[in-house]
Amino acid sequence: IYGNELLAEDWVAAFNGDICVGSRKWDSSLCLSGICDVPVMGDDGYPGTYTDGYLNIGEEPSFRIYDASEGEYFNVTPSDNFGFENLGIFVIEELMITVSYNIMLQQHANLISFYALPENSSIVLLMEDIMPNLTTVIGEATSALYNGEYWMGSLAYLELSSGYWLTLTNADSLAGSGFPYNINHIYDLHAGPNLVSFPSYGSFNIPGALPDNIEGNIMLILGEGMAAFHSDNEWYGSLTQFEGLHGYWLVTDADISFSYELDLDNMLPRNSNQYEQSEIPDGFIYNQSSEQCFYFVGNIELSNGAIETGDWLISYNGAVLTGMRKWIGEMIDIPAMGNAGNHFTEGYFEEGDMPTFKLLQHSTGKLIKLGGNIPAWTANNAYVISGLTEMQPLPETFELQNAYPNPFNPITTISFALPEETNVKIEVYDINGRKIIQLYDNIMKSGYRSVTWNADSYSSGVYFVKMTAGQFIRTNKLILMK
Repeated sequence: IYGNELLAEDWVAAFNGDICVGSRKWDSSLCLSGICDVPVMGDDGYPGTYTDGYLNIGEEPSFRIYDASEGEYFNVTPSDNFGFENLGIFVIEELMITVSYNIMLQQHANLISFYALPENSSIVLLMEDIMPNLTTVIGEATSALYNGEYWMGSLAYLELSSGYWLTLTNADSLAGSGFPYNINHIYDLHAGPNLVSFPSYGSFNIPGALPDNIEGNIMLILGEGMAAFHSDNEWYGSLTQFEGLHGYWLVTDADISFSYELDLDNMLPRNSNQYEQSEIPDGFIYNQSSEQCFYFVGNIELSNGAIETGDWLISYNGAVLTGMRKWIGEMIDIPAMGNAGNHFTEGYFEEGDMPTFKLLQHSTGKLIKLGGNIPAWTANNAYVISGLTEMQPLPETFELQNAYPNPFNPITTISFALPEETNVKIEVYDINGRKIIQLYDNIMKSGYRSVTWNADSYSSGVYFVKMTAGQFIRTNKLILMK
């Protein structure tokens, strides 16, 4: 059970349908060589007797286990199948728990895994019920494509250790059953990103599920639209728990082998992740992609006020919204979806694209543009940003603003607005129209800009500052009073 051998108080029983045809209390200390026999009874052929419904020659029994410590019954699958024979003796190497699964799939991209698979785990049979709704299945460095008639690609069979991206035309569900169900499954990871499964039903906190001796080797975990970043023995991000039937990218700094440490008594309640409960505001919809990157940020600076719990941080590729995350007062990951080569991710990021970010204030509905030291986008990666700062909106027209202070002695600031990047020339003239100094003559980026003039070496009087930017020319009066 869960990869462990049975204990002395457990029972194994054989069934024909729902009729128990034999059982044995599993105390291997009482069995020769530690191998116990389970009796299986057959129909004696007399109608209306107590053996009605028992096995006939050639019929295969099914098996169940009773776990005395948990008080639970489990269906199990034998490693070998044998038809009933009178006085027959057969050796079955292993009985493995059989469990059912039902994976709810959203439209477009889904990152899934299995904690049990049928004996034949071919992609053709396993995905039969959701065809032709399913278009692609992508594993780690392997994939399969359905062209409407047949499957193509190197991914022929699915594995219990692996996670998979499924791309669907419409929402659907994938149901089935399989074995073995082993929460102690061993994962062999290589340094770098590994696309893996999770071996148990239910949800478990990430720090508790990872063994202490390897937790420090895992730098980053990526889920479907969520991420967790590990630094200084702390985990940050919206991905707070592992969940059955979900797949995960585990990024490690070394080759490691491990089993999850899962205490079934400490399983989390459903929907315990507060980020998953956040309802995205109307009009701010984006599609999940199998190509994703995350930007972790813990500090947001605004010109007026501060970011509030319930505000949203949004990523854009140009004008295309590519991801968003609700702010709850701590370092968080902003998703940025990439172009996966299909129509519903058109306009999303490609390698080297530069994301932009905005803040949506929940109280006002105002969108505020944010800037900072932002790395270029790369697929299935994550970055930590030191902070994001509110950026002033671009001016709509060229403008030379009044200098401040004015009158001045001897320094004043000359401010102006540039709606586009252009060559800017700032010159000062005396009252007779003679140019006395050139303050600036070069290309300048768009935005609200300024230059200063230190007139310490000039005498009091009236001066004129002239701004030339493309076809725009303006002159303002300055008064120097010493």
